[in-house]
Amino acid sequence: ADVRDVDGSAFHRRQVKALDAAIRLGLEKLGPVSQEVFA
Repeated sequence: ADVRDVDGSAFHRRQVKALDAAIRLGLEKLGPVSQEVFA
């Protein structure tokens, strides 16, 4: 963690990136139907 980032935005960005990666992986597993929904 970057101790200079008092508001925690750097941590938040990492959290969002991790969540986005998990969503993308889930969409790959669920297949084309969900990809159409979230496109």
